[in-house]
Amino acid sequence: MCIRDRPNLHLKTQPLSLACHPRRANIFAVGLCDGSVELRDCWGAAGRPALARLVHDEGAARCVAWSGDALVCGFESGAVVAWDCSDDASTRGTRAWRGSRGDAVSALLPEALAGGGPVVAVGDDAGTVALYDARLRAGDGRRGVLEAAPHEDYVADLACAADHLFSAGADGRLGVCDPRRNLRQLRVSDPQDDELLSVEVMKRGSKVVCGTTTGPLVVYSWGRWGDSSDRIVGHPESVDVLLKVDDDVLLSGSSDGVLRVARVMPGLELLGVLGDHGGFPIERLGFS
Repeated sequence: MCIRDRPNLHLKTQPLSLACHPRRANIFAVGLCDGSVELRDCWGAAGRPALARLVHDEGAARCVAWSGDALVCGFESGAVVAWDCSDDASTRGTRAWRGSRGDAVSALLPEALAGGGPVVAVGDDAGTVALYDARLRAGDGRRGVLEAAPHEDYVADLACAADHLFSAGADGRLGVCDPRRNLRQLRVSDPQDDELLSVEVMKRGSKVVCGTTTGPLVVYSWGRWGDSSDRIVGHPESVDVLLKVDDDVLLSGSSDGVLRVARVMPGLELLGVLGDHGGFPIERLGFS
């Protein structure tokens, strides 16, 4: 794991997901393949132990996200678990609630409604998207508030903008749902020749960009969800993760281990390389 201007952080087992704390710039959570979730300090020494280690025997911790004072994690078993990470020492670190999907969790998106709020969107391997109330009130067995099934294969990534919830599916389709209307499906795009693995909303909401298995970034224009309108070429391998810098520029993490910078209009081009992981895939990116 690479942290800018700091020595690489070597974990005991493979990291699968990460999420930077929304208010404390130095704290981030990382989900590991052994099912544990660690809280880490960006500015601590490289060999410093985790600030906290949350263990949950539910298979690999595939996705993590912060939602207010809740740290939410999706597991390979299909479990969705939230821990209390508030400032209250009497409850901090305890499990606040647990829900369950029928299939492995593949994507998490905090603040999945326009304007934010304690709602987390969850995607799973069956192609289902669900919304969960992430507030820290007790209660295991929590169910999704709303559910929809826009895909025939797993949901690889989620994004939201202007009351639209977007899902990138391994069936090669972009799903567009409306959380205000019971996740009513507004549109599912025509299938691409590729799996869609990542998604970001750009250009003040006028463009939606998706990473693909073979490398091109496909670009959809707002309201024209049937087929992509443009593409950005240059990635030699799959683009597993996208991270928005501003409305014009985004970062891409590829399975070739290279972190790249791309511009989305004007130009539709790759601008350069920021760094690499020595050929190992980049699966998650996060801003602090």
